[in-house]
Formats: sequence, structure tokens, C-alpha cells
Amino acid sequence: MNLALDANGNLIEFYRSKKGRWTVLVVSPTGQACVLSTGDPWVTLTPANDTTSKVCATRQMVCQ
Repeated sequence: MNLALDANGNLIEFYRSKKGRWTVLVVSPTGQACVLSTGDPWVTLTPANDTTSKVCATRQMVCQ
């Protein structure tokens, strides 16, 4: 499992099984949880040596 905290205080949890399936779960500061995405297979990428480039992504979501 890997964890991240976004700018809005949401906890992002990344889970990967030994068989390669993965799930991304978001937990809000109030404790509400939402499965953001699932998939197969998990692919681990090695970052490029260029430390000046940055990739940023923003996703809006609604969980009820």
C-alpha cells in the first residue's frame, strides 16, 4: 500500500495485489471513502533522469 495526501486533505490510498490488480481509494477528511479506480495490470515505471520536468494532474470527483 502507498499513501498520499492531496491539497484538499484527502488521503489517497493505492493498493496492489501480488497478481497485479490495483485499486485507488480516496478518504475525505470527514472519513467518507470512495473507490476512485481499479485495474489490471499494475505497471511500475522508472522515472526519467530529467528532474526539471514535472507532471501534474487534477481530478474532480463526487462521492455520495
